Amino acid sequence: MTKETWAKATARKIGIAELDFTPTRVGQTLHIPCGKGKHVVDIVIPPGWNPNGVAKKMLKDGWIMGNKLTCPGCTRISSAKSRGAKALAESMTPQQRTDRARKAAQARWSKEEPEQVEATPMDEMTPAAKKAHRMVMMMLEEQYDETHKRYRSGWNDERIAKECGTSKASVAKTREEFFGPAGIPEEAAKLRDGIEHLRKEAAASHADFDKRLAALSSRFETAMMRNGW
Repeated sequence: MTKETWAKATARKIGIAELDFTPTRVGQTLHIPCGKGKHVVDIVIPPGWNPNGVAKKMLKDGWIMGNKLTCPGCTRISSAKSRGAKALAESMTPQQRTDRARKAAQARWSKEEPEQVEATPMDEMTPAAKKAHRMVMMMLEEQYDETHKRYRSGWNDERIAKECGTSKASVAKTREEFFGPAGIPEEAAKLRDGIEHLRKEAAASHADFDKRLAALSSRFETAMMRNGW
């Protein structure tokens, strides 16, 4: 099996097809495409950083990772638009808000068949939801064992949801999309392996017992025939 290169592993970790970078005297300059603004953002990292470190830095700096990788600048613009929409809604009368909602609903369902309901796109999430998503990604980086495809001991979707102030369902969706299955807990996996080991020992012991019993029975029958019984 061909070992994955650093560039490939980093690209996979942050959710892009291919990573473009330039080596420098003080490390590397990563050229990261913003899926929202359709432009490239340069990120300078020191030498020796692994893919997890790159992803953590980007999340800490305000990048949104998901269906569309979004840079901090575009994230701030989307947040400003959300605040503007909220201010507009607050300035309207209850009747105006009702009329606006009714028109939006009519436009949304005017097609012959309704569209399938999907998860909220990153560019439509509230700032609080985006922050929670970043925290979930960081927690998963720390507490999910990608080698064994399971959580580290004591961790699960529910605990991360409580730590990050979000729903268990959203944590599960993020984990499945970017990391892997929940997997059997480490403690349970060790117990399962112990049970399987004992089963194999029991099977081997039973086979040896059957062999010894068959040999003794054969000797008994021979002795009986020799003595005319």
